[in-house]
Amino acid sequence: MDQMTIRQKLYAVFGVLIGIFACVSVYSGYNLYQINNGAMRIATEHMNSVLSLSQASSSLSVYRQCEYAMASAPTLSGQVYAAQEMRNLGNQLDIAFDNIEGSMEGEKGEAFRQMRQKWEAYRKGDANLEKLVGSGKAQEALLHIAQTENA
Repeated sequence: MDQMTIRQKLYAVFGVLIGIFACVSVYSGYNLYQINNGAMRIATEHMNSVLSLSQASSSLSVYRQCEYAMASAPTLSGQVYAAQEMRNLGNQLDIAFDNIEGSMEGEKGEAFRQMRQKWEAYRKGDANLEKLVGSGKAQEALLHIAQTENA
């Protein structure tokens, strides 16, 4: 190193710096590539499930409101409309659950299947609700809804 001129020493130092910058650039580029792959995976694989869950949550709320509307409707046409709306929402929820089910694995998949069984049982209970409303037993129908509040 003592035999080198100042110019050669400067070239050596700047060469080392450029080498370090090149290594950092390659490392940064690789990490950005990994981050981009992760973001694309989230967008393509998981976003569909998130959107389906959001739709299901909204539909469940409206479904519950339709139950109350059917039980408390003063006219037959109101009851029929609420019952049809409730059936349509139930079918939409089944479709949303079908979309979600494919992305569930392991313990989450098992929990989802249990929730799905409870949902099927809940929908079967709504057939009883329709019978009560159809026979003019609105108070019993509202009591049935209140009992299923935490189901």
